[in-house]
Amino acid sequence: MVWPIVTLTAGKLYYILGAWVLATRLFVASGGQTAVNGAPISVPDFNTSGVYSRSVAIPVLFPFAGFVRGGTGSTTVKYPAACIRNPLYAVSKSSGSVVRLAFYNERNPTGVSVDVGLTKGCGDSFGSGSVLLIDNVATASGSRAFYTTGTQSITSDEYIKVTPSAALAAGYRARVIGIIEDHPGE
Repeated sequence: MVWPIVTLTAGKLYYILGAWVLATRLFVASGGQTAVNGAPISVPDFNTSGVYSRSVAIPVLFPFAGFVRGGTGSTTVKYPAACIRNPLYAVSKSSGSVVRLAFYNERNPTGVSVDVGLTKGCGDSFGSGSVLLIDNVATASGSRAFYTTGTQSITSDEYIKVTPSAALAAGYRARVIGIIEDHPGE
């Protein structure tokens, strides 16, 4: 049975809209990072009898988009062009699975390749990632690369890190778009 939107009172609707607006804009805050946009897709939870709740919802998917800008990266250290904390962290969830991840290379004037991986931090000591999701791709302007397996776990203390193989030119521009699925009960 689907949670009918028409049963919501105006107060509940404002609460849901307010929560959505707060979660819409996430900011990451260390080394070479840029803003990330996203919001969870939630469904009604069940009560202890297994009946759907009209007042409690749980996030099941968290789509997000991150912007990768030029003038970042390094030829000697693995600093990120973008470093995105697991979006589920913003809604106090602990772990999930990377369902899909896409890297869109919009402008790449110098043909620099990138790695997109999972790390425990954004600094050089964390490298390109302990788990590479997208490896050494997207060198031409307009190119794109995808992680589609959908089975890679991500914990609340992990980051999706975009690490270029060289410094990115000032005209560089790319996007990371993904979907994280929550692991309920964790």
